[in-house]
Amino acid sequence: MLLSENQIRAHLNRALRKLKLEHPLTRLQIIEVCAELNLHMSYLQATEAILYYRGKELDHSETYDQDRLLRWFMENIRHMRALKKESSEDRNSRKENNFMSKSFINEGSP
Repeated sequence: MLLSENQIRAHLNRALRKLKLEHPLTRLQIIEVCAELNLHMSYLQATEAILYYRGKELDHSETYDQDRLLRWFMENIRHMRALKKESSEDRNSRKENNFMSKSFINEGSP
């Protein structure tokens, strides 16, 4: 079943409000939004979304276009698979992995 632009926009806005996130989003935040929408997003997909949404400077860009992020989701949502139901142990492990990813990213930054 394909979702309309308005349905995708509503789902994204609901997830952003629930997670208390504001634009511009980072790669890890987009992955969190997808998890909230019960969608699996790889780090590569998140990078692609950020490139489309914020430009070649990726997470460091101050410019962004919310409509471009919506268009990216409309074009790619059918290729994303649903997350499996996870236990609290899995959820804690995912949070720990996200923390470790953030640490790794920050260490690699100049």
